[in-house]
Amino acid sequence: METVESPLKGKRVLITRAKQQAKEFADRIEKAGGIPITAPLLEIKANNTNCQEIQGALENIKNYDCIVFTSANGVTFFKEYLDLWRIPYSSLDHLIAASVGRKTSKQMQTIGLTVSIIPEEYVAEKLTESISEHLPAKSRILVIRGNLARPALVTGLKNCGYDVTDLVVYETIHNLDEAEKLRNYVLQKQLDFITFTSSSTVDS
Repeated sequence: METVESPLKGKRVLITRAKQQAKEFADRIEKAGGIPITAPLLEIKANNTNCQEIQGALENIKNYDCIVFTSANGVTFFKEYLDLWRIPYSSLDHLIAASVGRKTSKQMQTIGLTVSIIPEEYVAEKLTESISEHLPAKSRILVIRGNLARPALVTGLKNCGYDVTDLVVYETIHNLDEAEKLRNYVLQKQLDFITFTSSSTVDS
Protein backbone atom coordinates (compact mmCIF):
# COMPACT_ATOMS: atom_id res chain seq x y z
CA MET A 1 0.00 0.00 0.00
CA GLU A 2 1.39 3.42 -0.98
CA THR A 3 2.01 5.77 1.91
CA VAL A 4 1.42 9.52 1.75
CA GLU A 5 4.50 11.52 2.72
CA SER A 6 4.00 14.13 5.44
CA PRO A 7 3.78 17.58 3.79
CA LEU A 8 6.33 19.14 6.16
CA LYS A 9 8.65 16.14 6.47
CA GLY A 10 11.96 17.30 7.90
CA LYS A 11 11.14 21.01 7.50
CA ARG A 12 12.18 23.34 10.33
CA VAL A 13 9.37 25.79 11.12
CA LEU A 14 9.92 28.80 13.35
CA ILE A 15 6.98 29.80 15.57
CA THR A 16 7.13 33.44 16.64
CA ARG A 17 3.89 33.69 18.57
CA ALA A 18 3.66 34.02 22.36
CA LYS A 19 4.72 31.03 24.46
CA GLN A 20 1.21 30.38 25.83
CA GLN A 21 -0.15 30.01 22.30
CA ALA A 22 2.71 28.11 20.66
CA LYS A 23 1.99 24.55 21.85
CA GLU A 24 -1.09 23.88 19.72
CA PHE A 25 0.67 25.29 16.66
CA ALA A 26 3.79 23.19 17.38
CA ASP A 27 1.68 20.03 17.73
CA ARG A 28 0.10 20.64 14.32
CA ILE A 29 3.51 21.12 12.72
CA GLU A 30 4.77 17.86 14.24
CA LYS A 31 1.70 15.98 12.98
CA ALA A 32 2.52 17.24 9.49
CA GLY A 33 6.06 15.89 9.84
CA GLY A 34 7.75 19.21 10.55
CA ILE A 35 10.17 20.27 13.27
CA PRO A 36 8.76 23.18 15.31
CA ILE A 37 11.23 25.72 16.67
CA THR A 38 9.93 28.32 19.08
CA ALA A 39 11.20 31.88 19.44
CA PRO A 40 8.33 33.69 21.17
CA LEU A 41 8.77 37.31 20.14
CA LEU A 42 5.79 38.37 22.23
CA GLU A 43 4.93 38.03 25.90
CA ILE A 44 1.29 38.35 26.93
CA LYS A 45 0.35 39.25 30.51
CA ALA A 46 -2.53 40.70 32.50
CA ASN A 47 -2.77 44.49 32.50
CA ASN A 48 -2.31 45.12 36.20
CA THR A 49 -1.71 48.84 35.73
CA ASN A 50 -5.44 49.62 35.68
CA CYS A 51 -6.94 47.01 38.03
CA GLN A 52 -9.21 49.59 39.63
CA GLU A 53 -10.76 50.53 36.28
CA ILE A 54 -11.21 46.88 35.32
CA GLN A 55 -12.76 45.98 38.66
CA GLY A 56 -15.12 48.96 38.47
CA ALA A 57 -16.34 47.96 35.00
CA LEU A 58 -16.86 44.32 36.00
CA GLU A 59 -18.68 45.13 39.21
CA ASN A 60 -21.01 47.44 37.26
CA ILE A 61 -21.48 45.08 34.32
CA LYS A 62 -25.26 45.34 34.72
CA ASN A 63 -25.05 48.89 33.34
CA TYR A 64 -23.86 47.72 29.92
CA ASP A 65 -25.97 46.56 26.99
CA CYS A 66 -23.29 44.89 24.89
CA ILE A 67 -19.84 43.35 25.40
CA VAL A 68 -17.28 43.06 22.59
CA PHE A 69 -14.14 40.92 22.51
CA THR A 70 -11.44 41.55 19.91
CA SER A 71 -9.36 38.43 20.65
CA ALA A 72 -9.36 35.09 22.43
CA ASN A 73 -6.64 36.47 24.74
CA GLY A 74 -9.07 39.18 25.84
CA VAL A 75 -11.56 36.51 26.90
CA THR A 76 -8.90 34.57 28.80
CA PHE A 77 -7.76 37.55 30.87
CA PHE A 78 -11.30 38.87 31.33
CA LYS A 79 -12.24 35.47 32.76
CA GLU A 80 -9.25 35.62 35.13
CA TYR A 81 -10.45 38.97 36.46
CA LEU A 82 -14.00 37.67 36.91
CA ASP A 83 -12.62 34.76 38.92
CA LEU A 84 -10.28 37.00 40.91
CA TRP A 85 -13.12 39.20 42.16
CA ARG A 86 -15.63 36.31 42.34
CA ILE A 87 -18.01 37.90 39.87
CA PRO A 88 -20.40 35.19 38.60
CA TYR A 89 -20.53 34.50 34.87
CA SER A 90 -24.32 34.74 35.16
CA SER A 91 -23.93 38.50 35.60
CA LEU A 92 -23.16 38.60 31.85
CA ASP A 93 -26.41 36.90 30.82
CA HIS A 94 -28.22 40.13 29.87
CA LEU A 95 -25.49 41.30 27.50
CA ILE A 96 -25.55 41.18 23.73
CA ALA A 97 -22.22 39.55 22.88
CA ALA A 98 -20.09 40.49 19.86
CA SER A 99 -16.88 38.90 18.64
CA VAL A 100 -14.30 39.60 15.97
CA GLY A 101 -14.03 35.95 14.86
CA ARG A 102 -14.75 32.24 15.36
CA LYS A 103 -11.84 31.45 17.69
CA THR A 104 -12.77 34.33 19.99
CA SER A 105 -16.43 33.28 19.91
CA LYS A 106 -15.52 29.76 20.96
CA GLN A 107 -13.46 31.10 23.87
CA MET A 108 -16.39 33.30 24.95
CA GLN A 109 -18.42 30.15 25.60
CA THR A 110 -16.16 29.45 28.61
CA ILE A 111 -17.81 32.38 30.42
CA GLY A 112 -21.31 31.49 29.29
CA LEU A 113 -21.61 33.97 26.44
CA THR A 114 -23.35 33.08 23.19
CA VAL A 115 -22.19 35.37 20.40
CA SER A 116 -25.00 36.99 18.43
CA ILE A 117 -22.91 39.52 16.48
CA ILE A 118 -19.96 38.40 14.37
CA PRO A 119 -18.77 40.00 11.11
CA GLU A 120 -18.26 38.15 7.83
CA GLU A 121 -14.76 39.62 7.64
CA TYR A 122 -12.73 39.49 10.85
CA VAL A 123 -11.67 43.15 10.99
CA ALA A 124 -12.65 46.02 13.28
CA GLU A 125 -14.43 48.03 10.60
CA LYS A 126 -16.73 45.15 9.69
CA LEU A 127 -17.43 44.40 13.34
CA THR A 128 -18.47 48.03 13.82
CA GLU A 129 -20.89 47.70 10.89
CA SER A 130 -22.35 44.47 12.30
CA ILE A 131 -22.90 45.99 15.74
CA SER A 132 -24.56 49.10 14.30
CA GLU A 133 -27.02 46.87 12.42
CA HIS A 134 -28.11 45.10 15.62
CA LEU A 135 -27.79 47.63 18.42
CA PRO A 136 -29.70 50.90 18.87
CA ALA A 137 -27.74 54.15 19.14
CA LYS A 138 -26.69 55.36 22.60
CA SER A 139 -26.39 51.77 23.86
CA ARG A 140 -23.59 51.22 26.37
CA ILE A 141 -20.82 49.00 25.02
CA LEU A 142 -17.90 47.45 26.87
CA VAL A 143 -14.96 46.69 24.56
CA ILE A 144 -12.41 44.19 25.91
CA ARG A 145 -9.02 44.32 24.22
CA GLY A 146 -5.23 44.28 24.52
CA ASN A 147 -2.91 47.27 24.52
CA LEU A 148 -1.81 46.79 20.90
CA ALA A 149 -5.28 46.42 19.37
CA ARG A 150 -6.08 48.94 16.67
CA PRO A 151 -8.25 51.88 17.86
CA ALA A 152 -10.52 51.57 14.81
CA LEU A 153 -13.25 49.62 16.62
CA VAL A 154 -13.59 51.96 19.60
CA THR A 155 -13.40 55.04 17.36
CA GLY A 156 -15.94 53.59 14.93
CA LEU A 157 -18.43 52.70 17.66
CA LYS A 158 -18.18 56.16 19.22
CA ASN A 159 -18.76 57.72 15.80
CA CYS A 160 -21.94 55.65 15.55
CA GLY A 161 -23.25 57.30 18.73
CA TYR A 162 -22.55 54.53 21.24
CA ASP A 163 -21.40 55.07 24.82
CA VAL A 164 -18.16 53.05 24.74
CA THR A 165 -15.90 51.91 27.57
CA ASP A 166 -12.49 50.90 26.25
CA LEU A 167 -11.08 48.31 28.67
CA VAL A 168 -7.52 47.05 28.18
CA VAL A 169 -7.26 43.78 30.13
CA TYR A 170 -3.93 42.47 28.83
CA GLU A 171 -0.61 43.69 27.50
CA THR A 172 1.45 42.36 24.63
CA ILE A 173 5.16 43.07 25.13
CA HIS A 174 8.06 42.54 22.72
CA ASN A 175 10.28 39.76 24.07
CA LEU A 176 13.77 41.07 23.35
CA ASP A 177 15.42 38.07 25.02
CA GLU A 178 14.53 35.99 21.95
CA ALA A 179 16.14 38.42 19.48
CA GLU A 180 19.63 36.87 19.52
CA LYS A 181 18.24 33.35 19.16
CA LEU A 182 16.19 34.41 16.15
CA ARG A 183 19.20 36.21 14.63
CA ASN A 184 21.34 33.07 14.89
CA TYR A 185 18.68 30.86 13.29
CA VAL A 186 18.49 33.20 10.31
CA LEU A 187 22.22 33.80 9.88
CA GLN A 188 23.00 30.08 10.09
CA LYS A 189 20.21 29.28 7.63
CA GLN A 190 18.62 26.78 10.01
CA LEU A 191 15.02 27.54 9.03
CA ASP A 192 12.77 26.48 6.17
CA PHE A 193 9.74 28.50 7.23
CA ILE A 194 9.11 31.49 9.49
CA THR A 195 5.51 31.92 10.61
CA PHE A 196 3.72 35.08 11.72
CA THR A 197 0.27 35.00 13.27
CA SER A 198 -0.29 38.71 13.87
CA SER A 199 1.00 42.13 12.88
CA SER A 200 2.50 42.37 16.40
CA THR A 201 4.87 39.48 15.77
CA VAL A 202 5.94 41.06 12.47
CA ASP A 203 6.69 44.35 14.25
CA SER A 204 8.67 42.55 16.91
